Amino acid sequence: MSAAKMHPSTLQFANRRSSVNRINLLAALALSALAACSGGSSPATFTGAPPRDLALKFDAQPASGLAGEAMSVKVSIHEQNGQLATGGGNVTIALGTNTSGGALAGTITRAAVNGVATFDDLVIVKAGQGYTLTAASPGMATATTNAFALVYSMDENETVSASNDSPETAMAITPNVPMFGSLTSPEDADYYKFHATAGQIVSVSSYATRFDLGHFDIQGIYHGWDTSLRLRLLGPDKTEMQRMSGADWTRFDIDNEIAAVRIPADGDYYLACDVDSDGSATGNYALLLRLSGAPAGTQVESEPVGQAGLNDTRASAQLLSPGLVSGQYQTPGTGTSDSDFYKIVISEPTHIHLELLASRNGVAGGADAVGWDPVLELQDGSGDLGNPGTALWINDDTLFNDPAIDYVITVPGTYFVRVGRFASDDTGSAPYLLSYQASTVAPEQVASTDLLAPTPLVYGQSFRDAIDAGGVQYFAFTGSAGDMVRLWLEDQSSLQGSQLVMGPSRSADAVILDSEKLTEIPGGASAFVGSPTPGDNELNARQVILQKTGTQLVRVNSPQAGKFGIRLELVGSGIAGTLQSAAKNHHSVHAEEGQLVTISLFANAASEVCGSGNKASIFGNWGSVLCPTIQVFDGAGKLVASTSADRPGQSNFAESMLRAEAMLETSFRAPAAGDYDVVVADSAANAQGGAGFFYALQVWKNQ
Repeated sequence: MSAAKMHPSTLQFANRRSSVNRINLLAALALSALAACSGGSSPATFTGAPPRDLALKFDAQPASGLAGEAMSVKVSIHEQNGQLATGGGNVTIALGTNTSGGALAGTITRAAVNGVATFDDLVIVKAGQGYTLTAASPGMATATTNAFALVYSMDENETVSASNDSPETAMAITPNVPMFGSLTSPEDADYYKFHATAGQIVSVSSYATRFDLGHFDIQGIYHGWDTSLRLRLLGPDKTEMQRMSGADWTRFDIDNEIAAVRIPADGDYYLACDVDSDGSATGNYALLLRLSGAPAGTQVESEPVGQAGLNDTRASAQLLSPGLVSGQYQTPGTGTSDSDFYKIVISEPTHIHLELLASRNGVAGGADAVGWDPVLELQDGSGDLGNPGTALWINDDTLFNDPAIDYVITVPGTYFVRVGRFASDDTGSAPYLLSYQASTVAPEQVASTDLLAPTPLVYGQSFRDAIDAGGVQYFAFTGSAGDMVRLWLEDQSSLQGSQLVMGPSRSADAVILDSEKLTEIPGGASAFVGSPTPGDNELNARQVILQKTGTQLVRVNSPQAGKFGIRLELVGSGIAGTLQSAAKNHHSVHAEEGQLVTISLFANAASEVCGSGNKASIFGNWGSVLCPTIQVFDGAGKLVASTSADRPGQSNFAESMLRAEAMLETSFRAPAAGDYDVVVADSAANAQGGAGFFYALQVWKNQ
């Protein structure tokens, strides 16, 4: 079918994942706003008429920020003498000044508790200037907020009247609001500042290769980026705390991000932006800084920065509870055994997931700092406190250079988690965030061997069985077209007590089937390399993009008896597509003027598909043979964004470190409100198509 005859599909913004993706769980924990929503109970009210001369006051009111983001508002009830009233009452929020024609959404009426009403889900979607909110309650004097503005983005060229090339001239950057700027030469630098308080989590995403893809014009002059934007986080004293650069971790063409850094003290902090390496081309860029409170219950490593010996052995291991730990890895330089130890106590069969976020924040400690390539190890309680137990899991790289552990413990006891380093020359010190999640495993069950009566399975569910003899078992689940599904395989590498070895090249395996054709749905697998015994454990999973809505099957096959487990995960949902022979697919996305729009494409991670020696993340392998290119056109047919997986460069994938499952991304700032045409094609020399050229798309707004 020709492009002219195709009806464009409409892409919806994917502001939130369909389910919690366990691979990106740490970033989700660190970046989520954990405001507590009110329950559904009836609000408390005053008994009889409220006292006279009560008045309302805004204790927390909206500041200028991003249109469409939830606003936090607190309103208190005061007596005439200014004292806080201790009673209750319903408080209602409404729009006051509204010259832009916006609408207020969310829960606009809340009950005051001990004299204070808290609102956490108020939203005004439309951008505008001079908004105000009013608060009212029967028999009380009303209150009005200060005027505030809501925008979709900001442009430093419209805001900065002078240079912002130093910390002293840094311009303020608003959290959650995309900032657009440009660098005019390799020597240029832009500085931004923001205020933060101790314990907050800061993250920064840059958009350079995704936003202004390098190209040659008809005169042979190069325009745009040929590398990434370097990010440097400076403390209140203007010394460098963290630096993210391709030169530090050999991924020049992936847009740099500081994934999640814990703020150590109250103060004004600075963000410096310049080119990633000397002599590189420059261009336009976008920045998105997020600032959030740390998740409730965040733990702090017991060993203070600059000290050693407090949790460096099993005997001094720090007790670890589910949640997030903020730590600092410090290298004495004596060997690869330099470690931080944590211990976990297991009383019943438990599935544990640990994930370290370190290298995705870059290099800490200044321009001369030496890097740290982290390792995670899970040890059992054998041996003694001064010597290692049996290593159940050792992992170096799972999310780029950061490790993870995914393991099912079936024997109660005390276990130890070691944070270490890959090699003796990794002599750097750096902060890290360690997430620990634990959930009780379901009892072992017997799955159906009848293809016509498969065992039901749903997203997020685990199933564990003991195959008494070799054979085949069947499961069924319901999915939708565009679902990106990960099927975890648990064998002797990840399930304590199992003797099976499972995987695509193994005699035992688990695959997802088309329920009508009873054929395997084309897909990919995570990098399961070498032996599944301890030494370098890697997460073992199958991944598919569903092309139809309905019932799907899972088939587990083993020629021998043994324990196994499977876990079904919905990574995300998008728009599924397949390129027909030499075709181009068209999709439509709506954007408001000034919005930062990012399009993610999921296809494969195999570099051979695109004729290059480079690869995307192992979790970007969805089994497609498509070597994709994405182009975005406005309503007049003007090209506003593009990227291609076969473009020249050290790394061929313009992608995000926080979305490891995507193969490539492209971003643009909408020049006007309207519908934009997203065109997907095969970028190979002779454009191809067919059943194997499938993909999924997600569209992100202001993130």
